[in-house]
Amino acid sequence: MPCWSRKIAFDLNLGKDYTNTNLVSINASFSDSNGIDQCRYRVHDEIYAIVTSSYEDTFNIIDFSNPEGSVLSSEQTDGGTFGKLDAAQTVRIFGDYAFVLSPIENSSTIVDISDPTNPLNVSEVFDGDGEFSKLEGITDIFVSGDYAYVAAGSSGLRVISIADHENPVEVGHCDLPGNIADIEVTGNYVYAVNGRNGGNIPG
Repeated sequence: MPCWSRKIAFDLNLGKDYTNTNLVSINASFSDSNGIDQCRYRVHDEIYAIVTSSYEDTFNIIDFSNPEGSVLSSEQTDGGTFGKLDAAQTVRIFGDYAFVLSPIENSSTIVDISDPTNPLNVSEVFDGDGEFSKLEGITDIFVSGDYAYVAAGSSGLRVISIADHENPVEVGHCDLPGNIADIEVTGNYVYAVNGRNGGNIPG
């Protein structure tokens, strides 16, 4: 059944398999129809979703363990502990960590979500922060092993070591034509897609 969180209404289709962390379909109804993203995950036998709202500069963690009624486990807003959530939009989950991207801040916030009631800001990577000078236009991220592959618009593909989640380090990049918007890793290949020029496949 649908769950309401602020201006967001969505149905997580609770009959689906929740053992993986791929994105599920979302039906949204609020003033900024392009302003939300969500992923679901498990903590033991309980089902949770993390939902971003660029309209509210927030992310919420919602407990869907009981299909008859959802519960808001926590809500984090821009400012204070989390300082890079302005227009927070894309969210991806890998293991116990969520990566929340802000196109306004040109940033990725790494969040420990192992305790849904108390998500922790582990680190923030943003354009202009020391060695991170090419994250403007960040739109997507994919984690494989100890590396995060970042779609950074006209700055192409950026590769960040997250072996230490508290101290991410950029270790490589690949300049690609156009503005890279989506990214995925399969085996030894990175699939980077831009809306104008189609797909590029760095080896």
